[in-house]
Amino acid sequence: MSSDLTKLQPINHILHSVPIKLELNDSQYNTWSELFKIHCKAHDVLAHLTSETIPASSSSKAVEITQEVWERHDAIVLQWLYATISKELLRTIMEPDLTAMKAWNRLKSLFHDNKHTQALALMNQFINFKLDNFPNVSAYYEAIKNLADELADVDSKVSIENLVLQLVAGLNENYSNIATNINQMEKLLPFYDAKLILEETMKTRQAAMNHSATNSALISTTDLKENPNPSPLQRDGINYSRPLNGRGRGHNGSRGGRNNGRGRGG
Repeated sequence: MSSDLTKLQPINHILHSVPIKLELNDSQYNTWSELFKIHCKAHDVLAHLTSETIPASSSSKAVEITQEVWERHDAIVLQWLYATISKELLRTIMEPDLTAMKAWNRLKSLFHDNKHTQALALMNQFINFKLDNFPNVSAYYEAIKNLADELADVDSKVSIENLVLQLVAGLNENYSNIATNINQMEKLLPFYDAKLILEETMKTRQAAMNHSATNSALISTTDLKENPNPSPLQRDGINYSRPLNGRGRGHNGSRGGRNNGRGRGG
């Protein structure tokens, strides 16, 4: 362990190495803890997460660690930890003269004890994902994948098969045919391949809609060229010159109709 304290940057550097603010009801504890340990290892202070005193093995190193150096390093590791957790968590674990190891273990206990509750909440979200709640297939796919990663963080890993089944289960009627085809396959597609097929289906549908819109615009333009000054009624798209329901425009001698079903002079 280096005795050069200038190499341990208290706050700024840790926020780049651990870009996660850990929350009490967060499912990213495993990711956060792994990033934090990597940062500590890179600065040769990982021992502060497992020991409150100078480890015996440190005596064999070239630079002898004094108690003063150890305590100052421990305080910096504790600052790193406090900087990457929420205020709620900080209030939960903080107490006077707390060591880095005690703070680390308290966080570990909090999240391990809360895993079952988090897993239930996340699984409820997972099984209720619907494509209609997202702007496109890609966003829908990413949301399912991210939630599956969060479930893995609380020891409730989702199998690839269940990922594909949930991806298909949340589709709307526009994808009913492709959903049926995927479900009927003898061997389910890999998760990413299923996403590609859905994206291709979406592109095909969008192209068909654009083609239809273009044709409608061309027809409207042609009609306007043939009749550049349409009457207000024609502009509304209604041809009132034709009888409605087999009758003229009205009764009592109005144009195009008869007077109450009788001829003139009836």
